[in-house]
Amino acid sequence: MKKLCLILLIVLASVVAGLVMTHYPGYLFIGIQNWRIESTLWLGLLLLTAALWLLQQLLIALLATLRIRQNWNAWRARTGARKSHQLTSQGFCASLKLSGKQLKNICSKQLNTRALRWSRTWVPPAPHKCNTPHKT
Repeated sequence: MKKLCLILLIVLASVVAGLVMTHYPGYLFIGIQNWRIESTLWLGLLLLTAALWLLQQLLIALLATLRIRQNWNAWRARTGARKSHQLTSQGFCASLKLSGKQLKNICSKQLNTRALRWSRTWVPPAPHKCNTPHKT
């Protein structure tokens, strides 16, 4: 119901604006050196609105272009963090399932990846022996 009322209001406003434009067309005169432009005021206002909208879109595009490096760095940081979490999770799961020798091989391979190269102090976790009975 709200959409219908809004549509009817827009149509009514358009009809009123059209009637005003036909009865009072206005006059626009722009003269620069030997050039002369004569038009109705309404067409001038429409062209001015279109020019301002185009200028706004160009500024938005320019600002987005200037932020490319910042967006790229943020994307790289998110990707690196995601890769680091993924490798840590895989290493933890491997530490629960594998023997010490297999775990050492996996951890040494992971140290060569880009995500873990950032942290040179990373130490592979000790293997977890799930099947070893606890001493009481």
